[in-house]
Amino acid sequence: MSIKVMNRVWEQSTQQDGTLRLLLLALADHASDDGVCWPGIDRLARKIAKTRRHTRRLLSNLEESGELFINRQWGRGHTNLYLITIGQNADEIKPTLMRRFEIEVKAACQLAHELVAKRDAHAPFLAEKEDTCDTFSGEKEDAHAPVSPPVKEDMGVRKGDTQGKKGTPASVKEDIAMSPEPKEPSLNHQEPSGGAAALETEPTPPVEEKQPRQPRQPRQRRQRRRSKTPPPPAAQVYRSVAHLYPAKSWYATLDQVIGCEQVDLDFWREVVHAYIGLGWNKRNVKTMLEYYQRREIPVLRSQRNNSWRQPQGNEPAGFAAIRELAIEEGWGDG
Repeated sequence: MSIKVMNRVWEQSTQQDGTLRLLLLALADHASDDGVCWPGIDRLARKIAKTRRHTRRLLSNLEESGELFINRQWGRGHTNLYLITIGQNADEIKPTLMRRFEIEVKAACQLAHELVAKRDAHAPFLAEKEDTCDTFSGEKEDAHAPVSPPVKEDMGVRKGDTQGKKGTPASVKEDIAMSPEPKEPSLNHQEPSGGAAALETEPTPPVEEKQPRQPRQPRQRRQRRRSKTPPPPAAQVYRSVAHLYPAKSWYATLDQVIGCEQVDLDFWREVVHAYIGLGWNKRNVKTMLEYYQRREIPVLRSQRNNSWRQPQGNEPAGFAAIRELAIEEGWGDG
Protein backbone atom coordinates (compact mmCIF):
# COMPACT_ATOMS: atom_id res chain seq x y z
CA MET A 1 0.00 0.00 0.00
CA SER A 2 1.43 3.37 -1.07
CA ILE A 3 -0.01 6.59 0.33
CA LYS A 4 1.91 8.59 -2.31
CA VAL A 5 0.28 6.78 -5.20
CA MET A 6 -3.17 7.05 -3.60
CA ASN A 7 -2.72 10.82 -3.14
CA ARG A 8 -1.66 11.16 -6.79
CA VAL A 9 -4.80 9.28 -7.84
CA TRP A 10 -7.01 11.53 -5.68
CA GLU A 11 -5.44 14.79 -6.83
CA GLN A 12 -4.12 14.28 -10.39
CA SER A 13 -6.33 11.62 -11.98
CA THR A 14 -8.42 12.88 -14.93
CA GLN A 15 -11.01 10.11 -14.72
CA GLN A 16 -14.55 11.42 -14.29
CA ASP A 17 -16.13 7.98 -13.88
CA GLY A 18 -16.24 6.97 -10.24
CA THR A 19 -15.80 3.27 -11.01
CA LEU A 20 -12.56 3.90 -12.92
CA ARG A 21 -11.19 6.03 -10.11
CA LEU A 22 -12.19 3.38 -7.57
CA LEU A 23 -10.30 0.78 -9.63
CA LEU A 24 -7.21 3.03 -9.62
CA LEU A 25 -7.47 3.31 -5.83
CA ALA A 26 -7.77 -0.48 -5.55
CA LEU A 27 -4.57 -0.83 -7.60
CA ALA A 28 -2.84 1.84 -5.52
CA ASP A 29 -3.78 -0.13 -2.39
CA HIS A 30 -1.40 -2.89 -3.63
CA ALA A 31 1.22 -0.67 -5.29
CA SER A 32 4.66 0.38 -4.15
CA ASP A 33 5.91 3.98 -4.21
CA ASP A 34 6.93 3.66 -7.86
CA GLY A 35 3.36 2.58 -8.80
CA VAL A 36 4.03 -1.12 -9.54
CA CYS A 37 1.58 -3.86 -8.38
CA TRP A 38 0.31 -7.28 -9.47
CA PRO A 39 -3.11 -8.06 -7.86
CA GLY A 40 -5.37 -10.69 -9.42
CA ILE A 41 -8.53 -10.00 -11.39
CA ASP A 42 -10.68 -11.70 -8.75
CA ARG A 43 -9.33 -9.48 -5.97
CA LEU A 44 -9.88 -6.30 -7.99
CA ALA A 45 -13.40 -7.36 -9.00
CA ARG A 46 -14.24 -8.08 -5.35
CA LYS A 47 -12.97 -4.67 -4.24
CA ILE A 48 -14.94 -2.64 -6.79
CA ALA A 49 -18.01 -4.97 -6.62
CA LYS A 50 -17.97 -5.81 -10.34
CA THR A 51 -17.70 -8.97 -12.42
CA ARG A 52 -14.42 -10.28 -13.85
CA ARG A 53 -15.47 -9.34 -17.37
CA HIS A 54 -16.44 -5.80 -16.37
CA THR A 55 -13.18 -5.41 -14.44
CA ARG A 56 -11.13 -6.39 -17.51
CA ARG A 57 -13.06 -3.82 -19.58
CA LEU A 58 -12.33 -1.11 -17.04
CA LEU A 59 -8.63 -1.99 -17.03
CA SER A 60 -8.57 -1.65 -20.82
CA ASN A 61 -10.16 1.80 -20.54
CA LEU A 62 -7.51 2.89 -18.03
CA GLU A 63 -4.79 1.56 -20.32
CA GLU A 64 -6.18 3.56 -23.25
CA SER A 65 -6.20 6.74 -21.16
CA GLY A 66 -2.46 6.37 -20.43
CA GLU A 67 -2.86 6.39 -16.64
CA LEU A 68 -2.12 2.67 -16.40
CA PHE A 69 0.42 0.39 -18.12
CA ILE A 70 -0.31 -3.36 -18.17
CA ASN A 71 2.18 -6.14 -18.86
CA ARG A 72 -0.12 -9.13 -19.18
CA GLN A 73 0.68 -12.43 -17.37
CA TRP A 74 4.11 -11.35 -16.24
CA GLY A 75 3.63 -10.92 -12.48
CA ARG A 76 3.79 -13.44 -9.68
CA GLY A 77 1.61 -16.46 -10.26
CA HIS A 78 1.23 -15.48 -13.94
CA THR A 79 -0.89 -12.42 -13.09
CA ASN A 80 -0.76 -9.06 -14.84
CA LEU A 81 1.88 -6.52 -13.80
CA TYR A 82 0.53 -2.97 -13.52
CA LEU A 83 2.21 0.45 -13.45
CA ILE A 84 0.25 3.54 -12.34
CA THR A 85 1.71 6.47 -14.31
CA ILE A 86 -0.33 9.27 -12.70
CA GLY A 87 1.86 12.18 -11.57
CA GLN A 88 5.04 10.83 -13.22
CA ASN A 89 6.90 12.17 -16.21
CA ALA A 90 8.84 10.19 -18.81
CA ASP A 91 12.13 10.41 -16.87
CA GLU A 92 10.47 8.87 -13.77
CA ILE A 93 8.63 6.14 -15.72
CA LYS A 94 11.70 5.02 -17.73
CA PRO A 95 13.80 3.56 -14.83
CA THR A 96 10.74 1.74 -13.47
CA LEU A 97 10.16 0.07 -16.83
CA MET A 98 13.81 -0.94 -17.03
CA ARG A 99 14.08 -2.25 -13.46
CA ARG A 100 10.67 -3.82 -12.76
CA PHE A 101 9.54 -4.81 -16.28
CA GLU A 102 13.03 -5.68 -17.64
CA ILE A 103 12.64 -3.58 -20.80
CA GLU A 104 15.66 -2.36 -22.74
CA VAL A 105 16.79 1.26 -22.54
CA LYS A 106 15.67 2.37 -25.98
CA ALA A 107 12.32 0.60 -25.81
CA ALA A 108 11.70 1.84 -22.25
CA CYS A 109 12.41 5.44 -23.27
CA GLN A 110 10.06 5.22 -26.25
CA LEU A 111 7.32 3.55 -24.19
CA ALA A 112 7.57 6.14 -21.40
CA HIS A 113 7.13 9.02 -23.87
CA GLU A 114 4.15 7.22 -25.48
CA LEU A 115 2.44 6.80 -22.10
CA VAL A 116 2.92 10.45 -21.19
CA ALA A 117 1.69 11.61 -24.63
CA LYS A 118 -1.36 9.38 -24.39
CA ARG A 119 -2.16 10.67 -20.90
CA ASP A 120 -1.76 14.30 -21.94
CA ALA A 121 -3.93 13.77 -25.03
CA HIS A 122 -6.68 12.32 -22.86
CA ALA A 123 -6.61 15.19 -20.36
CA PRO A 124 -7.86 18.10 -22.62
CA PHE A 125 -10.99 16.16 -23.53
CA LEU A 126 -11.90 15.79 -19.90
CA ALA A 127 -11.04 19.45 -19.23
CA GLU A 128 -13.53 20.52 -21.90
CA LYS A 129 -16.19 18.38 -20.24
CA GLU A 130 -15.47 20.06 -16.91
CA ASP A 131 -15.82 23.52 -18.51
CA THR A 132 -19.19 22.63 -19.98
CA CYS A 133 -20.33 21.24 -16.65
CA ASP A 134 -19.21 24.47 -14.91
CA THR A 135 -21.16 26.65 -17.35
CA PHE A 136 -24.31 24.63 -16.82
CA SER A 137 -23.87 24.74 -13.05
CA GLY A 138 -23.40 28.54 -13.19
CA GLU A 139 -26.62 28.90 -15.14
CA LYS A 140 -28.42 26.76 -12.60
CA GLU A 141 -27.06 28.87 -9.75
CA ASP A 142 -28.25 32.08 -11.49
CA ALA A 143 -31.65 30.50 -12.05
CA HIS A 144 -31.99 29.59 -8.38
CA ALA A 145 -30.68 32.98 -7.11
CA PRO A 146 -33.16 34.89 -4.92
CA VAL A 147 -35.10 37.57 -6.76
CA SER A 148 -35.34 40.97 -5.05
CA PRO A 149 -38.93 42.25 -4.68
CA PRO A 150 -39.91 45.28 -6.85
CA VAL A 151 -39.85 48.73 -5.30
CA LYS A 152 -43.33 49.96 -4.49
CA GLU A 153 -42.85 53.68 -5.09
CA ASP A 154 -46.05 54.24 -7.05
CA MET A 155 -48.09 52.43 -4.45
CA GLY A 156 -46.94 54.88 -1.79
CA VAL A 157 -47.89 57.88 -3.92
CA ARG A 158 -51.27 56.40 -4.65
CA LYS A 159 -51.82 55.73 -0.98
CA GLY A 160 -50.97 59.32 -0.21
CA ASP A 161 -53.36 60.53 -2.86
CA THR A 162 -56.19 58.40 -1.57
CA GLN A 163 -55.47 59.45 1.98
CA GLY A 164 -55.56 63.10 0.91
CA LYS A 165 -58.92 62.58 -0.82
CA LYS A 166 -60.65 61.20 2.25
CA GLY A 167 -62.19 64.57 3.02
CA THR A 168 -63.77 65.09 -0.39
CA PRO A 169 -67.28 66.60 -0.27
CA ALA A 170 -70.37 64.57 -1.04
CA SER A 171 -71.04 66.57 -4.20
CA VAL A 172 -67.93 65.17 -5.82
CA LYS A 173 -68.94 61.64 -4.90
CA GLU A 174 -72.43 62.23 -6.31
CA ASP A 175 -70.98 63.51 -9.54
CA ILE A 176 -68.79 60.47 -9.85
CA ALA A 177 -71.64 58.08 -9.06
CA MET A 178 -74.12 59.74 -11.45
CA SER A 179 -71.80 59.92 -14.42
CA PRO A 180 -73.46 58.27 -17.43
CA GLU A 181 -71.97 55.00 -18.69
CA PRO A 182 -71.70 54.10 -22.35
CA LYS A 183 -74.33 51.67 -23.53
CA GLU A 184 -73.15 48.40 -25.04
CA PRO A 185 -75.21 46.58 -27.61
CA SER A 186 -77.12 43.77 -25.95
CA LEU A 187 -76.57 40.28 -27.12
CA ASN A 188 -80.28 39.50 -27.04
CA HIS A 189 -81.17 42.32 -29.46
CA GLN A 190 -83.39 41.12 -32.27
CA GLU A 191 -84.28 42.95 -35.42
CA PRO A 192 -87.94 43.33 -36.26
CA SER A 193 -89.34 40.67 -38.52
CA GLY A 194 -90.15 41.43 -42.10
CA GLY A 195 -88.61 43.79 -44.56
CA ALA A 196 -85.04 43.60 -45.78
CA ALA A 197 -83.82 41.72 -42.70
CA ALA A 198 -86.01 38.74 -43.54
CA LEU A 199 -84.74 38.68 -47.12
CA GLU A 200 -81.10 38.69 -46.07
CA THR A 201 -81.34 35.54 -43.92
CA GLU A 202 -78.96 32.86 -45.17
CA PRO A 203 -80.39 29.47 -46.12
CA THR A 204 -79.57 26.61 -43.77
CA PRO A 205 -77.22 24.01 -45.28
CA PRO A 206 -78.70 20.57 -45.88
CA VAL A 207 -77.95 17.98 -43.23
CA GLU A 208 -75.82 15.13 -44.53
CA GLU A 209 -77.14 11.71 -43.75
CA LYS A 210 -74.65 9.38 -42.10
CA GLN A 211 -74.13 6.24 -44.04
CA PRO A 212 -74.10 3.00 -42.06
CA ARG A 213 -70.69 1.62 -41.36
CA GLN A 214 -69.85 -1.39 -43.45
CA PRO A 215 -68.44 -4.43 -41.65
CA ARG A 216 -64.73 -4.98 -42.09
CA GLN A 217 -63.86 -7.86 -44.32
CA PRO A 218 -61.43 -10.40 -42.94
CA ARG A 219 -57.92 -10.08 -44.27
CA GLN A 220 -56.91 -12.86 -46.57
CA ARG A 221 -53.70 -14.47 -45.54
CA ARG A 222 -51.14 -15.10 -48.21
CA GLN A 223 -50.47 -18.77 -48.59
CA ARG A 224 -46.82 -19.58 -48.83
CA ARG A 225 -45.92 -21.80 -51.69
CA ARG A 226 -43.43 -24.38 -50.63
CA SER A 227 -41.86 -26.48 -53.30
CA LYS A 228 -41.91 -29.98 -51.87
CA THR A 229 -39.85 -32.57 -53.69
CA PRO A 230 -41.16 -36.10 -53.13
CA PRO A 231 -38.69 -38.45 -51.45
CA PRO A 232 -37.19 -41.26 -53.55
CA PRO A 233 -38.66 -44.80 -53.32
CA ALA A 234 -35.74 -46.02 -51.15
CA ALA A 235 -36.50 -43.28 -48.60
CA GLN A 236 -40.16 -44.29 -48.58
CA VAL A 237 -39.18 -47.91 -47.91
CA TYR A 238 -36.95 -46.74 -45.08
CA ARG A 239 -39.87 -44.69 -43.71
CA SER A 240 -42.20 -47.72 -43.75
CA VAL A 241 -39.74 -49.76 -41.64
CA ALA A 242 -38.07 -47.18 -39.37
CA HIS A 243 -41.17 -44.90 -39.03
CA LEU A 244 -39.09 -41.81 -39.89
CA TYR A 245 -37.55 -40.29 -42.97
CA PRO A 246 -33.79 -40.18 -43.43
CA ALA A 247 -32.04 -36.84 -43.67
CA LYS A 248 -32.62 -35.01 -46.94
CA SER A 249 -28.90 -35.07 -47.63
CA TRP A 250 -29.22 -38.87 -48.17
CA TYR A 251 -31.97 -38.62 -50.81
CA ALA A 252 -29.61 -38.35 -53.77
CA THR A 253 -27.34 -41.16 -52.50
CA LEU A 254 -30.28 -43.53 -51.87
CA ASP A 255 -31.71 -42.84 -55.30
CA GLN A 256 -28.31 -43.37 -56.95
CA VAL A 257 -27.29 -46.56 -55.07
CA ILE A 258 -30.63 -48.39 -54.75
CA GLY A 259 -32.67 -47.03 -57.62
CA CYS A 260 -36.32 -47.85 -58.33
CA GLU A 261 -36.23 -51.58 -59.12
CA GLN A 262 -38.61 -53.63 -57.00
CA VAL A 263 -36.02 -56.38 -56.36
CA ASP A 264 -33.51 -53.85 -55.04
CA LEU A 265 -36.17 -52.16 -52.93
CA ASP A 266 -37.18 -55.50 -51.37
CA PHE A 267 -33.60 -56.34 -50.48
CA TRP A 268 -33.16 -52.82 -49.04
CA ARG A 269 -36.25 -53.40 -46.91
CA GLU A 270 -34.75 -56.65 -45.54
CA VAL A 271 -31.46 -54.87 -44.72
CA VAL A 272 -33.21 -52.06 -42.86
CA HIS A 273 -35.53 -54.46 -41.02
CA ALA A 274 -32.66 -56.72 -39.90
CA TYR A 275 -30.47 -53.77 -38.89
CA ILE A 276 -33.18 -52.21 -36.73
CA GLY A 277 -34.24 -55.60 -35.36
CA LEU A 278 -30.78 -56.08 -33.86
CA GLY A 279 -31.30 -52.93 -31.76
CA TRP A 280 -28.80 -50.81 -33.61
CA ASN A 281 -29.17 -47.09 -34.38
CA LYS A 282 -31.89 -46.71 -36.97
CA ARG A 283 -30.56 -43.33 -38.10
CA ASN A 284 -27.25 -44.83 -39.28
CA VAL A 285 -28.11 -44.87 -42.99
CA LYS A 286 -24.43 -45.04 -43.96
CA THR A 287 -23.86 -48.48 -42.40
CA MET A 288 -27.11 -49.80 -43.88
CA LEU A 289 -25.95 -48.77 -47.34
CA GLU A 290 -22.62 -50.55 -46.76
CA TYR A 291 -24.52 -53.79 -45.96
CA TYR A 292 -26.67 -53.26 -49.04
CA GLN A 293 -23.68 -52.75 -51.33
CA ARG A 294 -22.05 -55.94 -49.96
CA ARG A 295 -25.40 -57.75 -50.55
CA GLU A 296 -25.31 -58.90 -46.94
CA ILE A 297 -28.03 -59.12 -44.31
CA PRO A 298 -26.90 -57.66 -40.93
CA VAL A 299 -26.30 -60.36 -38.26
CA LEU A 300 -24.54 -60.49 -34.92
CA ARG A 301 -20.81 -61.20 -34.82
CA SER A 302 -21.31 -64.49 -32.91
CA GLN A 303 -23.70 -65.77 -35.54
CA ARG A 304 -21.30 -64.71 -38.27
CA ASN A 305 -18.37 -66.71 -36.78
CA ASN A 306 -20.39 -69.93 -36.32
CA SER A 307 -21.91 -69.91 -39.78
CA TRP A 308 -19.20 -72.33 -41.15
CA ARG A 309 -20.39 -75.12 -38.83
CA GLN A 310 -23.87 -75.20 -40.33
CA PRO A 311 -24.29 -77.83 -43.11
CA GLN A 312 -24.58 -76.41 -46.59
CA GLY A 313 -27.35 -77.70 -48.82
CA ASN A 314 -25.39 -77.23 -52.09
CA GLU A 315 -21.99 -78.84 -52.73
CA PRO A 316 -19.12 -76.60 -53.78
CA ALA A 317 -17.92 -76.62 -57.38
CA GLY A 318 -15.67 -79.63 -58.24
CA PHE A 319 -16.77 -81.77 -55.29
CA ALA A 320 -18.66 -84.25 -57.57
CA ALA A 321 -15.49 -85.01 -59.62
CA ILE A 322 -13.52 -85.68 -56.43
CA ARG A 323 -16.19 -88.09 -55.20
CA GLU A 324 -16.14 -90.05 -58.49
CA LEU A 325 -12.33 -90.28 -58.37
CA ALA A 326 -12.49 -91.62 -54.82
CA ILE A 327 -14.94 -94.33 -55.86
CA GLU A 328 -12.72 -95.45 -58.80
CA GLU A 329 -9.59 -95.67 -56.67
CA GLY A 330 -11.37 -97.39 -53.86
CA TRP A 331 -10.47 -94.82 -51.21
CA GLY A 332 -13.62 -95.32 -49.30
CA ASP A 333 -13.51 -99.20 -49.18
CA GLY A 334 -10.97 -99.50 -46.42
